This record gives sequence, structure tokens and C-alpha cells, in this order.
Amino acid sequence: MHEEFKELADTFGTYAPTAPDLTDAKWRSVLQKIQVVMPAGGESKRLRGVTKLGYNKISAPLPNGDTLIEHNIRMYRDAGLQEFILLVGHEAGSVEKLIGNGSKLGIQVRFSHDPEKPVGTGGAVRLALDSGLIDTTKYLITHNAGDIFFGYPGSLPRDFVSHHIHFEKQGSIATVLTAPMSLIQGSGLKINNGFVEKVIYEPYVPVPYHTAATVFSPASYAYFKQLFVPGEKIEFERSLFPALAAEHKLTAMKVDNQYSLQVKNEKQWEQLMNMFGKSS
Repeated sequence: MHEEFKELADTFGTYAPTAPDLTDAKWRSVLQKIQVVMPAGGESKRLRGVTKLGYNKISAPLPNGDTLIEHNIRMYRDAGLQEFILLVGHEAGSVEKLIGNGSKLGIQVRFSHDPEKPVGTGGAVRLALDSGLIDTTKYLITHNAGDIFFGYPGSLPRDFVSHHIHFEKQGSIATVLTAPMSLIQGSGLKINNGFVEKVIYEPYVPVPYHTAATVFSPASYAYFKQLFVPGEKIEFERSLFPALAAEHKLTAMKVDNQYSLQVKNEKQWEQLMNMFGKSS
């Protein structure tokens, strides 16, 4: 299926050249204008059998004593970012107890509590926006606290923001991190005239997908208020991203699949356990 996959890649995955890195002086200046929001309120129903009772998956202890939320916070902290807002819901107490005000990690943390019913990432962000926790004069990085990056060569937050600011000059107000290859659950088939010619189990296909993080310019907040109805369950991918793409205001940065892991099911949880010290 090599040729067919190449056609898919040419159709769906034409990325721009790597954006120039911000100078150290520019990066230090920009750092003061960025806040990191981590949605962390989901119940993770597909992980009920593997996470410890009384924990959100992001606060559950890993084999080496680390947690998903601390791993993610450190990635941004080590790049120089200091201001964090955690959007908590399911087992919120376990996250608040672990992170506190952020002082043990050398950062500042505030919490926004989701309502009892699920509101999705968009709904949780809208709640934090309405409560005044999000500063609408600053850039906003959202990072799904249950998904991680690892082994990236360099500073991913700095590269990500540099990429966004480069394309902001061309009209972009939001940049998504994307992995270039999507995993198909089950089998992929090549069918010709009714006959199956080839079967590949769980193939990766060259169709990019949004992974974990997005950086937004202050101009995005008007779209949040327009599209995120308070109290309703809303996801970025269903409302915000299509609207921005239609107006040519959404850009993408590529992060190779080998550097990211979404932790949404038991198989991915097992991968995480092995990465963080569990014996195979």
C-alpha cells in the first residue's frame, strides 16, 4: 500500500518548513505573556480497570513514583513557563493534593472546577474564562493533562510557541500540535473489485491528528465566547477548530509520533507503565 499511502500523505500532510526559533531575549519576553491551561477533569472510563481507586489518571502514581500531571508540568516549567491553570473534575481532590499551589514544582497553580456534568474541554475552558482565571491579554497553551511527550530533541514548548508566532504574522490565531500518522484500530484492508488483496493489522496511515496541545493568540478568546456555550459539552475539534480552519486562522506544527503518547485506553496505559519503569 506504499503508493496509496504516499498519495494520502501528499493530500493530508503537507507541512510548512520549520519556523525560526525565537532569540533568547524574545523568548524571555514572550514567557511573561503565556499561561498554560491543562484540562484534567475527565473520568477516563476506559481506564477504570487499571487506575487506582480515588485517583484521576493524571494523579495516579506511576512505577517510578512520577505522575502524568507532574511530567507535563515539568516540560513547560523547564522551558521557563510559570503560570498554570488546572481544569479539574473527576477525583479533583487527588490532583489538588498532589500539586497544591505549585510551589514544590517551582510554579504558580490555580484550579478551576468543572460542574458535575461533563462539559468537555471547550466547556471547561469557558468556565475558567468566565470566572476570570484566564487572562485574555495573554497567549494560552492548552495541554490535555493525560497525554504526554517524551524524548523530544530540544524544548518542545519553545519550538511550539516559536512556530505559532511565526505563523501569527500570516494571520494564524491558533496552532495545533499534530502527529503525522494516525493509528487505525483493528485491520486495514486493500480491496480491489471485491477481493481483499492485503491486510495490515493496526496500520498507521499518513493522516495527521491533533495531539495534546494547542497555542492560542489573544484574538482567539472572541471565538471561545462565541462558540463555547456555558454549561454545554463542547470539544475544540467539533466547533472551534472547524471555524478557525474555515477562516484560514488555524495552523499546525508536526511532532513525530515517536515523541508522543495519548493515554486513553488500557493498551496505552500499559505502554505508559513500561515507559515509567515497569518491567516488561
